[in-house]
Amino acid sequence: MRSAVLSSLKPLAVEDYLRKKGWRERNRIGDRLSIWTRESYSEDKLKIQLPLDPEFDDYPLRMSEIIGILEKAESRSQLEIVSELITLTTHQSFQAVVMNVETLSFNTSGNVTLWGVVGGCVACA
Repeated sequence: MRSAVLSSLKPLAVEDYLRKKGWRERNRIGDRLSIWTRESYSEDKLKIQLPLDPEFDDYPLRMSEIIGILEKAESRSQLEIVSELITLTTHQSFQAVVMNVETLSFNTSGNVTLWGVVGGCVACA
């Protein structure tokens, strides 16, 4: 996975994602790291160590490790997980080819399938 995409994932968006997926923050080390597990930790031993500062040199590597853990935990592809995380990140722009648009019904949301997504930060401070 490209470093630019992983660097664009924001810690707060990842925290929101983890909460929604049933993970719980177990420990926080200042403003540097938070540690997350699931209720099934005693069986699966999956633990996420989320860096809280995107400026860390190894931030993209750590995000890649997190995506790998989530892939195992959720039995979903890394692309699906990253796509969901990107939608939780504000101030993003995307370039992609729209492959499919599926609407559920009039005046409701639906799904858009993209191919070749490139993300970037817009108006980020």
